[in-house]
Amino acid sequence: MRQFILYNAIGERYNLNDLKSFMQNPEGLGMERKVDYEQIGEYYVPVSEELEQKKPEGEICFENYEEYFAFAQFISKRPLILEYHSAGTYRIDVTVTKLEKTELAAGGLYCKVKMEATSTYYREVVLENTKSKTGKVYPYVYPYTYSDFLSGVIEIDSDTTMKSPTKIIIWGPCLNPAWAHYVNGELIARGKINYELGESRKLVIDTRSTPWSINEYGPDNKLVADRYEDSDFSTQRFIRLCSGKNKLVFSHEGIGEMKVRVEAAILYETV
Repeated sequence: MRQFILYNAIGERYNLNDLKSFMQNPEGLGMERKVDYEQIGEYYVPVSEELEQKKPEGEICFENYEEYFAFAQFISKRPLILEYHSAGTYRIDVTVTKLEKTELAAGGLYCKVKMEATSTYYREVVLENTKSKTGKVYPYVYPYTYSDFLSGVIEIDSDTTMKSPTKIIIWGPCLNPAWAHYVNGELIARGKINYELGESRKLVIDTRSTPWSINEYGPDNKLVADRYEDSDFSTQRFIRLCSGKNKLVFSHEGIGEMKVRVEAAILYETV
C-alpha cells in the first residue's frame, strides 16, 4: 500500500495517510527526460539528455481548519523531505510551492498541494565500520552491505545506473587519512588529505551537498576548518557510487584503527 510522509528541517514528521490529513489523487510521481537530437539522414541521434524536475502534487483532505493550520506551520520549516512507500521506501527532497485552502464542507477541507523536487528519488544507505563482522546497520539501508573494522573496508551494492553521492565521515585521531574506491574489483578513484586529525574531530568528504566539500568538524558538529586545500591533488578525492559492487578502503599513516561512516543516497530516475 502506498504511503506519503513528510519530514521538515527540524526533524518533525507529518503523516499524509491519516484520516485527518489524507493525500489523494497523487500525480507527478514518475519521470520525464528532455532529449535533444541531431538528424543524420533518416536517423535521429541523441546529443544530450536531462532528467526533468519532478513536481509531485495531490489533494489533501484536512479534518478541520486547525489541521490545515498545523500543516501550514509544519511545511514552513524548510527544507522538506517527502518519503514515498511503494515498491520500497524512497525519499525525495521537495519544496511546497502551492497550498490551496477551501471552505470546510462535509468530509473536511479538500486542498490541492503542489511541490517541486530539488533531487530525484533516493534510498538511504548508512553504514559505519565496527568491531562486528556485519557492521552497524541503520534505517533505510539498501540491500547487502559489509564492513570490516580492522581493515577499514565498507562495501555497498548498487543496482542503479545513476552515480550516487556519498558523505564520508572519518573520525580522529588519524594521520593523513586516505581512501580508495573500487567498483566490481577495479580501482576507479583515490583520495587523501595531508593533515593530522585530532581526537574528537571528524573529517567529512561530502558529495551529497552542493558544492562538494572537505571539512573538519568539532565534537559539537561546528565547522572547524575547510580542509580542501590540504588535499592530495594528485587524487580524485570525491566519491560517488557506481552500478555494481562498490568497495571503499580506508587507511592512514598513524597508529591505531580508523573509525569510518558512509552515508550514501542511491539515486533512481523513478521508483
